[in-house]
Amino acid sequence: MPWSFEDIKNAIDPFTGCFVSRIPLTVVYLSLALKTASFFNGKTGEKNKQGFEFVQMGTRRLHETIQKLVRKPNPLIEHFLREKQGWNLYYDILDTIERDLKKGDAFAIALQEKAQSLVKGCKIV
Repeated sequence: MPWSFEDIKNAIDPFTGCFVSRIPLTVVYLSLALKTASFFNGKTGEKNKQGFEFVQMGTRRLHETIQKLVRKPNPLIEHFLREKQGWNLYYDILDTIERDLKKGDAFAIALQEKAQSLVKGCKIV
């Protein structure tokens, strides 16, 4: 299923849309290079060690990912479709709960109270 650049941006916007590019490999390579350079910018010792570890891990992971992407069929298409289906279900549930709350549905109200209780119990650091 060939998708255009615009189709992809529209399908995932706003989630991770900033990572979609007409030159994705170039963007990833540039990002890796700039992050790597930040470790070595006039620094010595531990930062240099972290920089070497980062570039070794990054190039290995990038190579593995690119090898997966050039396979036919592309395994990311099925993964994307499953995730999109999950997000659609999530938003359908939120829409249903919101509608049922307006109707005064007891189950929806109980869910809202439980969610509020969970949020109140969270500590943001």
